[in-house]
Amino acid sequence: MLSPDGRWFTETGRNSDGVKHAKVYQNLDDLDMFFIGFENLEGGGDKDYNDMVICLKRIKSVGGVWTPLQEFSLLGPRASLVPAVLLTAFTLVFLVKFRKRR
Repeated sequence: MLSPDGRWFTETGRNSDGVKHAKVYQNLDDLDMFFIGFENLEGGGDKDYNDMVICLKRIKSVGGVWTPLQEFSLLGPRASLVPAVLLTAFTLVFLVKFRKRR
């Protein structure tokens, strides 16, 4: 993790202050899901490990091919529409702004 106080790693020995800046938690409702929480301040800050959180979900192999169990998105089930909507909006703005004048 990069913060104004420094660059912090999951390995305590790599941190310039010698303090633990990351903790791994397992989701007890879904044992295939893990969270890595980071502390962003030198000296360990408030040690709440919620300054940056990464969620990891273990996937299972089906017939030797790795496939995700489900798609995860912070934006919800319509997240796949976001890029299409943004592309459409930018295209319309471009067409309106740069259209040839007759």
